[in-house]
Amino acid sequence: MAIGFTQLLRRAVYHAVSPTTVTSGAIPITGKTTFVSVTGTVAFSLANGTHVGQVKELVCTVAASTPIGTLTPASPLGYATILFNAVGESVHLVWTGTAWICSGVGGLTVTNAATLA
Repeated sequence: MAIGFTQLLRRAVYHAVSPTTVTSGAIPITGKTTFVSVTGTVAFSLANGTHVGQVKELVCTVAASTPIGTLTPASPLGYATILFNAVGESVHLVWTGTAWICSGVGGLTVTNAATLA
């Protein structure tokens, strides 16, 4: 399958963005990696991706004051939330075109929707 110029440019810009740090609220969907800083109880959200195969990596770089950082994607698949509470925890998400799938975790908790009922 050939990649058009627009797709190639979008991918180049997507991968060139430096990681940002978010302390609460919306996680940017631009850029591959975002650092999350969790102090106390905070909530994070993640909007739907922009293209099939889009990757989003989140890494907890700060965890203080009894940290509980809850990420709730707009469209998760097979889970409901992701909890960050220690430095170094990470998650690798991939956009399917309709949902974010969790393709890898490092030391954190992914809560299945079935356990929340």
